[in-house]
Amino acid sequence: MASTRLDSASDRIEKILADRNGILHQLEDDPVLINDELREPSKIDTDAILKREMGLSRELREYTALKTVPSLVLEFKTNLHLLEFENSFYSLQTLRKKLRDFSEILSQSYGLQRSVATYVDNMHLDLVNSLYSILNDGFWKIGSDFVSFQEKVAFGNDRVDIDYVDFMASMVSLYFPQGHLDPKSWIISDMILGTMQETVRAKLDFILKEYVKLSGVTNLIKSCIFAQSSEALLEDNNKTLKFRQSSKKGDEKFKETLSSFKNVLQFLTETVVSQDKKILAERLGPSISTELMKSIKANASIIFRPENTHLRDESLAINLILKDLSENSDIWSYNGSELERLFSNSDIPTNLQVDKILQDQLTELRAFFASKNWRILTTITAAEPTKGSSKKTTVRTKRFSSSSKRSIADDWTWEEEAEDNGWDEHVDLDLDEADEDTSSRKSKKETNSEAADDAWDEAWDVDIDDEEEQEKSCGSTDTAPERKVSQLPMKIIQLVDNFRRRCHEMDHAKLDKNHYRYKQSVLETLIMAMAERHFKEDWWQLFLDMKYLLQKDPSLSRFKELTHNYLELNLKSREAIVYKLVCGQLDELSENEMDPSWAITIDQLIPFIQNQILKPLARVGKIDSDRCLTSFLKFLYNDCITDNILQCKIISERNSENLSEFISLVYSKTEISGLNGHTDYRENREKFAIIGKFLPLHLKEIMEMFYNGDFYLFTTDELVQWIVLLFAETPLRRNAIDDIYEIRNANIDG
Repeated sequence: MASTRLDSASDRIEKILADRNGILHQLEDDPVLINDELREPSKIDTDAILKREMGLSRELREYTALKTVPSLVLEFKTNLHLLEFENSFYSLQTLRKKLRDFSEILSQSYGLQRSVATYVDNMHLDLVNSLYSILNDGFWKIGSDFVSFQEKVAFGNDRVDIDYVDFMASMVSLYFPQGHLDPKSWIISDMILGTMQETVRAKLDFILKEYVKLSGVTNLIKSCIFAQSSEALLEDNNKTLKFRQSSKKGDEKFKETLSSFKNVLQFLTETVVSQDKKILAERLGPSISTELMKSIKANASIIFRPENTHLRDESLAINLILKDLSENSDIWSYNGSELERLFSNSDIPTNLQVDKILQDQLTELRAFFASKNWRILTTITAAEPTKGSSKKTTVRTKRFSSSSKRSIADDWTWEEEAEDNGWDEHVDLDLDEADEDTSSRKSKKETNSEAADDAWDEAWDVDIDDEEEQEKSCGSTDTAPERKVSQLPMKIIQLVDNFRRRCHEMDHAKLDKNHYRYKQSVLETLIMAMAERHFKEDWWQLFLDMKYLLQKDPSLSRFKELTHNYLELNLKSREAIVYKLVCGQLDELSENEMDPSWAITIDQLIPFIQNQILKPLARVGKIDSDRCLTSFLKFLYNDCITDNILQCKIISERNSENLSEFISLVYSKTEISGLNGHTDYRENREKFAIIGKFLPLHLKEIMEMFYNGDFYLFTTDELVQWIVLLFAETPLRRNAIDDIYEIRNANIDG
């Protein structure tokens, strides 16, 4: 249509310019050029005429040049029909250059401009679609379970023969010269319509990914060859690699696996062309070599039988193909020495059989955990010695009002509020589960009569055995308590026994004792790791199971170490949570000291300590329970609360009262009567209680406590640090510090 219009305009212009006499006659009769008065011809504006003539001539040349556009379009279509893709590329490129040169003319008519833009953009899409069709329907055919390749294909209505190597070399050099798609390339950037431009870009990206970098072929082979129930076969004169489901097991499955590896490698080395062989070698070679070694090691008991020499020979043949394949790659290097060394070393096959026995035990353990019956608990009796006195002692804490505390109407008003929230009962975890055979005398700690009316003076009233009775009861044991264990310990014993028995059935002369011991340690470690995943909320049950296991078989030294670490890890992880909660409550007391919220302590901290730490630890057995509980309470009192308070630069009067109430609440909810026989426990609680007691007191009252010997658990520096933290610099504070140093025979540092 555009060509017809241009021809018509050109003919008309040439006809007009050829009739010069007619032009002059028309100019003489033009009323504009005639003088109205004299009726004589006016002077002709020659410059204007020449200028007009030049403009018309320029337009004529431009329209004449536009006649080349239809010829280029026809040239492109002819080349594309003949499957001359390289010529089509250059024809389209030339057409785009011409259109850029004629952009001013095309812009004069919006309809013409849109018509040309749409038509030429479609030519881009036609070219790219033709490339895709050749690749997808001609050279490569990729399905869900097969991949096929033809190096030469007859394509199109005229059945034109196309060579894959030449086609790919031309396409890559034209469209992906840098190994990737350049978004600024003219094949994309010169397009006008945005939607069609994105379609062409996406199609070229797909061609680059799937057929230049061969991601489609790589992903299919990986997903099928490494599947447990898949078999690879060659069909159609090795042009097609097909995968099918297989139900073979044991020896037959291993033979099938070797055959699958061989068929895949044969397809890569014999069917695929050299340029693609390099790409596939780099993408598939490392995975195939790794899977080959894993398969051989997993089936060591099969491949190293004396009668299976042919399997070893076939494995070495596959190894040789892998070595040849790696020579096509600049990135992947494979010399096959690992497999060769495996077959030449007499110790390695034996070690691999040990590895296979280990894997069998882990497989059996996974099946064991898959059944829920293993959680059924069995009651057992486990005698366990205790440390120190077997006589229980009790810590009794009382609260009284005190007139010596600053700005507090009663002693522990927060305790009364806490009681309304269900916190009226102290935690009393009785860790001694046996009756006592001996009795002990009780003695009370002497206190100063002047402080008898203070709550903290009677808050620590400990009944303990005297030294003579403790010496008598030292070394006694609890009556064997009843404990419940799951089915796991007996299963572990069975697995370890199976591992030992099957290893001992092997040739002792070839069995590497160090390797055997190492693998048993690995087995114990993996069993513990797998078991931990199945004990979350009841983590302490796994600890009990492992203790029972060690009682049944004390030789499992690795389990002993892992069990100890397991208990410590659970305790440390919960200590971290407690530390975070304590810091949150202390921040709240500092920021809102006039009306602080106690939600963190009441709703989170105390329930977490009781339900996640104290109660579970009370179930793990007296010796471990006492040790862990004592350690945790020391951490709670000292590291969590006391040390964080000491980090403050100054403590206000109101915040002193808040901190005292906080300590009182934590103190009352962490009492464990079963630990009263432990000196560390008693001293940590007494020191913690004294801190809560003196926080809201005046300096005079604190010094009275000092003179009475109440701070015997505090070092001189600790006591001075508290005095400096609670009170401003005054002569009274200085005198108090001097007295402390003097009485304790310490020198004052300038």
